[in-house]
Amino acid sequence: MKKKTAAPLIGFLVFLLLVLLLFFVEDAEKQRYREVLRSQTTSRLSQLRAEIEAGINVDFYLTRGLIAYIATHSGLSQDSFQRWANNLLQHRHSIINIGIAPDNIVSFVYPLEGNERAIGLDYTKNKTQWPSVKQAIEAHKTVVAGPVNLVQGGVAFISRTPIYIDKGESEGDKTYWGMASIVIDKDRLLRAAGYYAFADEFQVALRGVDGKGAAGDVIEGATEIFERQPVLLDVNLPEGSWQLAAIPLGGWLQPSPRLWWFRSLGLCLAVIAGLGMYVWLVRVDRTQRKVEQAWLRAEQANKESQKQQSFLNAVIENIPHVTFVKDAKELRYLRFNRAGEKLTGLFEKDLLGKNDYDLFSKEEADFFIAEDRKVLENKKMLSIAREKVSTRNKGERLMHTKKIPILDADGTPEYLLGIAEDITERCQAESDRLNLEKQLYQAQKMEAIGLMAGGVAHDLNNILAAITGYPELILRKLPADSDLRKPLQTILESGKRGVAIVADMLTVARGAASVREKINLNHLIAEYLESPECLNTKKHFINGSIDADLTTDLVPILASPVHIKKCLMNLVNNAVEAMAGKGRVTLTSWNETVVGESRNGHHLVDGKYVVLQVADDGPGISGVDIEHIFEPFYTKKVMGKSGTGLGLTVVWNTVKDHSGRIFVSSNPGETVFYLYFPAYSGNDSAGEVTEELPTFSGQGQRVLVVDDEEHMRDIACRILELAGYQPIAASSGEEAISYVAATPVDLLVIDMLMEPGINGCETYRRIVARNPGQKALIASGYSESEEVRAALKLGASRFISKPYSIDQLCQAVHDALSEEGEKTAGV
Repeated sequence: MKKKTAAPLIGFLVFLLLVLLLFFVEDAEKQRYREVLRSQTTSRLSQLRAEIEAGINVDFYLTRGLIAYIATHSGLSQDSFQRWANNLLQHRHSIINIGIAPDNIVSFVYPLEGNERAIGLDYTKNKTQWPSVKQAIEAHKTVVAGPVNLVQGGVAFISRTPIYIDKGESEGDKTYWGMASIVIDKDRLLRAAGYYAFADEFQVALRGVDGKGAAGDVIEGATEIFERQPVLLDVNLPEGSWQLAAIPLGGWLQPSPRLWWFRSLGLCLAVIAGLGMYVWLVRVDRTQRKVEQAWLRAEQANKESQKQQSFLNAVIENIPHVTFVKDAKELRYLRFNRAGEKLTGLFEKDLLGKNDYDLFSKEEADFFIAEDRKVLENKKMLSIAREKVSTRNKGERLMHTKKIPILDADGTPEYLLGIAEDITERCQAESDRLNLEKQLYQAQKMEAIGLMAGGVAHDLNNILAAITGYPELILRKLPADSDLRKPLQTILESGKRGVAIVADMLTVARGAASVREKINLNHLIAEYLESPECLNTKKHFINGSIDADLTTDLVPILASPVHIKKCLMNLVNNAVEAMAGKGRVTLTSWNETVVGESRNGHHLVDGKYVVLQVADDGPGISGVDIEHIFEPFYTKKVMGKSGTGLGLTVVWNTVKDHSGRIFVSSNPGETVFYLYFPAYSGNDSAGEVTEELPTFSGQGQRVLVVDDEEHMRDIACRILELAGYQPIAASSGEEAISYVAATPVDLLVIDMLMEPGINGCETYRRIVARNPGQKALIASGYSESEEVRAALKLGASRFISKPYSIDQLCQAVHDALSEEGEKTAGV
């Protein structure tokens, strides 16, 4: 079961964390924007207040000029007052009229037209106006009343100022003379001050009726504005004050124009951080593009806002790749992020103000500086696919670097931005992937060639069965002095050599069924060194030697002795032929425990192995040839004269069939083959069929031979009849099933592969279903091991390979019939 990865969970948690952080950022942005709104509102409201105060003061302070005029012209006439007032108020459009009331009786009004009814008004007798007049007299100050609704229409403010004149008796001794009043139109005053234009941009209100400030009623605007946390500013009057209140049109809670930008960026970062490795490259490209754009934007925004600079710093510090900034003139470091510190072991504080010559070797610094200059001269981004960088923490690393010129407003390079991604592991992984693809291709090619060789070998086996079977039967019947014995023996020996070649081809096909047994590899090496094949090789290897250096406590392996000896013979013969009669071949064995190791890029499964090493001091194998030495029929020898080109292919397939691995290393003067076989675990069982056994005579038992090849049926029946059995032949599995259903037999000899129709395993399965305990032999020259094991598991006694000799078949039949079990029918 594959271990579940925690990457999706971690990515989701990172996403949640960044979303939570986004909420805090949004809250901070909202607070900042509210402060900006309040600051903007305060600034604009201050301007409005200044305009209102200026308008009021100009209008109200005209009263002082009037008072000064009266003080110097006590004999004021109506005509002189009209001329003076006309000149005074020529450009003051907000003033509706000016009145003078000697002894509190209105005697002078400007303009007179429309205000005739005011002449003769006695303030002391007017209940509406006398309180404010009295207040001004008692306070000796100007009192602003209103706004009030005017009789002639409109709303206005009234400024009343008491007039005192000197008695002349002593300095500062003054007496009340009368009252001066100015009526100012409210709308004109506010419009001239820009109040209504301001109201188009903000919600604004004015309160402080009769100059009572915050305690007064609302003069203009909505009362609710004062309840919504407005910006409040007092408008100072000659006596008392008004109070202005303002809030933005959209209120204080309106969203910041940049809020969507924060949300978009925050969500993008959260999604990118949570993605799995399969989108890693896309994320890197997007991140780099964002960094480039963010850096350019930050350079411009740095002149406008320190906050934008802080944001850019945060982005750079959180980039997962090495990121640096240099000045364009001397290429000295100005910025270096945490990823760079972690990779290189260089801290930003230690390299600020330094250039590459202060930090790297001259060779590396020359390369870096040259690339930097190229970027600045061309004013274009440069992508360096691979460059080597020496680091303190991780040694030499491979980097994919992008260098970007940062231009000023005139297009002149001002900074150099660099982003370097550590691709060391990725390059190593790519190298491993290519190596694995190469191995897979080699294995598929070997399998395809092997299958072809196996099909040819299977057909040849059926032909060779006749070439070896019939001569052996004839030789049994010929007299010892017959002239035909020699040519028949020659035919038989040639057929056996053909059988040996076919056996190699079946090994190439990895389809030849073979028996395995627990065995010590040292015993097989010793047996090979004493074999006729090895002794014959030594005879022709006069100036060389074949030696062995074997570990004494070698653990056993589960192997086919015939195939292992074949591997030894092929490897030694190749080594001897490569050395041209002079040199040394050494066979070495040892135990080895593998934990996370590989050879020549080939991974070994962890576990215990028995290693066979075959080394020679010959000329070595060229780099071109070593890629093909295990391919079938690939040879540097003369084909058919000194080899078939199958020797090393047989070795390769044999090792693979034994769940092992084979490696080769070669240099001039030394070539070494390493064969790794899994140590025996004690969980497998195996039997062995002896190849040359004495003939056993039968007792007339009935043996059914099932084979789709007529000559194979004929040869088997002749051998069985010669040995004293009663053979019966069937040409297909279906025919055998029908026969056994009607006539019991003592033993079945079933061919594994038959066409057309069902194969040997299925034939035996159906017979056993009807006749439990039916004895049988499985025979074939080419069979998948699963089919062989399935037939043996059903109850078949054993497997015998084709073509078989008389003694091999007789021995196998005798052993099968001798096994204990249920009785089968006999004659």
